[in-house]
Amino acid sequence: MPNKASTFYPEGIRPSIGDSVCGTILGKNDRGTFIWTPCPQCSYTRWVKKNQVTKTCMSCAAKNRNLVGERNPRWKGGVRQGDDGYRYITVPEDHKFISMAGRVFIHSKHRYYIAEHRLVVAEHLSRPLLKSELVHHKNGIRDDNRIENLELMAHKQEHLPSMNVQNIIARQDTRIAQLEIRVSLLEADNARLESMLSGGRDSVTDNHESEAL
Repeated sequence: MPNKASTFYPEGIRPSIGDSVCGTILGKNDRGTFIWTPCPQCSYTRWVKKNQVTKTCMSCAAKNRNLVGERNPRWKGGVRQGDDGYRYITVPEDHKFISMAGRVFIHSKHRYYIAEHRLVVAEHLSRPLLKSELVHHKNGIRDDNRIENLELMAHKQEHLPSMNVQNIIARQDTRIAQLEIRVSLLEADNARLESMLSGGRDSVTDNHESEAL
């Protein structure tokens, strides 16, 4: 359809892959560079903005939205980093630990996910975890989900003392760092005073005496 900007041929000549034009030539309100590019999935050629040449065409993008998991070309292993610092794993609806999964509604479909640290412990124990059970990261790093770094706790009250200990240690580390800075400053002052005493005068006194002479 030559009347569409996405397939418009400047001067009526079909472009070759890699040819580029200014967006205004294509009738767009965009002065950016557009490149004649094939869709990486179906090879349909169309004008694509320079920074979007790796994207699929609209038809393939619509089809991909209905493909879940490994069947989707944009599948990245089903792992995402949450804003809370934890890692989450996407799981199918028939997963053996689906009772542990949370659910979100995306693109007209429900997606199921499990926090990786809970999934690691569940697989280690070969049973799903109860909602009341918590998994504690021993070193405080929320995305370090090695089994040796994880500790299963029966309830929240058991988890709080561990968190309090970590907070106390963090505060102590901060205080130690502050004390070390103060000690360094005091040592520098002490060295300056010793230098003044050993010489019998300081540089300011020397300057005043030289001006008087």
